[in-house]
Amino acid sequence: MPTKLSGEDSRSEGEGRPGSGKIVGATINTMRILRHLSRLDRPVGVSFIARDTNIVPSTCFNILRTLVNEGYVRFLPDTKTYMIGDGVIGLANVGMAHHDYLAAVQPMMERIAHSYSVTVTIWRRVSYHRMILLASAENRSALRIQMNVGHQLPLLIGGMARIMALQSDLSEDERQTMYEGLRIQRPLAYWDFIDQAKEALDRGWGIDDGYSTAGVTALAVPVRFDGPPITMVCSATMFRDQHDSATLTRIGHELIELATSVAQVVPASEQAPVFPRPMSQR
Repeated sequence: MPTKLSGEDSRSEGEGRPGSGKIVGATINTMRILRHLSRLDRPVGVSFIARDTNIVPSTCFNILRTLVNEGYVRFLPDTKTYMIGDGVIGLANVGMAHHDYLAAVQPMMERIAHSYSVTVTIWRRVSYHRMILLASAENRSALRIQMNVGHQLPLLIGGMARIMALQSDLSEDERQTMYEGLRIQRPLAYWDFIDQAKEALDRGWGIDDGYSTAGVTALAVPVRFDGPPITMVCSATMFRDQHDSATLTRIGHELIELATSVAQVVPASEQAPVFPRPMSQR
């Protein structure tokens, strides 16, 4: 049953606070709703949103009404359903404009994408538990994997998970708790996942062979700045069994070259963001 969050004592897994400030329940609920709507490909009603975000329906309705008034959510009166609004797209575009330094590596991304018929992406950590897509290059194939800039994923999903698991600032308990809370499509025990992360550490690139998303293989490499932890990765996403192991190795090496170029263009102010841990883990 949904649990109402108060502004005084609410807590949300994966959310933290700097200093001694208080977590605001209404803000957490608003972000839950926006993230949920951004992942959907169709409008949905308030009861479905409330159920899927674990928010009291009346609270969910009031937040949605406010977001509609501000332009961040669209309301479709004929079906009484909601979808993500243009206001969010505007914010995303403004935010992405601050990452125009990645335009310098776009030609390299496109070359890799076209050479191997894969989708090449650059991700950056934006919170304790999430990554955001900063740049993407698709190939020319009629059937290809599309990924939209601004999309967010959990830290330990896909090929980048094999990088971030052991090369970020997560403790063993944090890694295991975060991993076991994920929904993946092919079963993979936690310690098998860690073995894959160790292989990535030794080899220089990590691979998710259809575990996070069935039928999809994702290969990732870290972007290395001066000193740990890793906060950015470069990735290539393709259909499973599209390439043999020798070709995957070549893609891995080309991504390492891409990551080296990315590290050279990212401003120092963007290289080492700080992510507060959830209060339950302090």
